[in-house]
Amino acid sequence: MGRTTKQYKEIEKVKETIQKYIDGANGDLKVLKEAYNEKALINGAPIEALFRSVEHYGETHATARIDYLDISGIAGVAKVIVEDWHGQDYVEYLQLLKENGRWTIISKAFDSYVDAVVIGSRFSHRDKKKTAI
Repeated sequence: MGRTTKQYKEIEKVKETIQKYIDGANGDLKVLKEAYNEKALINGAPIEALFRSVEHYGETHATARIDYLDISGIAGVAKVIVEDWHGQDYVEYLQLLKENGRWTIISKAFDSYVDAVVIGSRFSHRDKKKTAI
């Protein structure tokens, strides 16, 4: 089954929110705050921890790519690889929520990329379920 125009539009809106996050994390606190829900968490702590960190470290020129994006209705999740944020690389898992027609990030869990372990997945043809390896 192919995607509809509406689904493509939602994907683009989510990507725009993630881009705001990346632009903001590079030093634009105003744009960063636009990407996040006011009740968002970062590794279980209030999102203000991220805002303070960006304010403290200032401008940088990190790059990022969306490694995985999954959207269902008003909920979404993305895996984002961030490279060279003040000399560090990270793997980040973002949960997104659409409220009042607007996508925001409601949580972020992350760690340094050097510690990332990519396990992958396999598809069992017998039971047609995707299972983690």
